[in-house]
Amino acid sequence: MKLILSFIVYLMFVITLPLKAQTTDYNTIILPKFSEELPIEEKLVILAWDNNPENNILKNESEIAKYDYQIQKTSWLDNINLSGNLNQFIIQPSTDPLNRSAFFPLYNIGASISLGIFFSQPKAVQIKKLLHLNSLENINAKKNPNQGYCS
Repeated sequence: MKLILSFIVYLMFVITLPLKAQTTDYNTIILPKFSEELPIEEKLVILAWDNNPENNILKNESEIAKYDYQIQKTSWLDNINLSGNLNQFIIQPSTDPLNRSAFFPLYNIGASISLGIFFSQPKAVQIKKLLHLNSLENINAKKNPNQGYCS
């Protein structure tokens, strides 16, 4: 039993040995503006990053995706309808000399909800959320084009 257990542990160690943790080269990452004591090279990279039109397009697309996600989260309210009706004989009883109000309701209230929102709306919200996350990942990929997956 001990031999089998030690063999399993050894096998697990051998299998996981070639796996490497993802490493990040911090020399290729664009540092934030508020970092102090930046070398002139880093300041130039930050300036180039801020003034690149492609980066501004990516930032705008990310903002659009964020607003689409926020709109989608509350768009289920568009499918709820409320309506009401108040009978004239209730407002002005003197206009009913023949007692016709006995055949009409005093008021009508109605509501309708589309059942599809319970099934399609959560999935649509998830799609918009993932699109927003993808746009943020595009910005991060643009910041560091040389970083890939571990190999």
